[in-house]
Amino acid sequence: VYEMLDEGHSHPDTLDIVQGLAGSLAAQGRIREARPLYQEVVEKSEPESLAVMKALQGLAQLDSKVGDYPAAIAGLQRVIAYYSRSADLKSLDRWAVALGDLAAVYQ
Repeated sequence: VYEMLDEGHSHPDTLDIVQGLAGSLAAQGRIREARPLYQEVVEKSEPESLAVMKALQGLAQLDSKVGDYPAAIAGLQRVIAYYSRSADLKSLDRWAVALGDLAAVYQ
């Protein structure tokens, strides 16, 4: 299905699907396939949006898996800063997960 989408797809719902696909690929260890999908979400979404933060967190997790710890830390710090500016409970939950990811990088 992904290959059938045109190059200009940037609707938030479509990018959410692309992000889900990236997460599924990452969970299967298919890092080379997941990375460009996360990057696409970052490039085509609003800069300070939830979609970008979720994609940056996914990229940081990939960076950590391949041993690029400075990139993982930088990405997670940006994500944590974003979530800490929000007051809703979902952001608090996402903030806690991002902190856990950051702690895992330091282990």
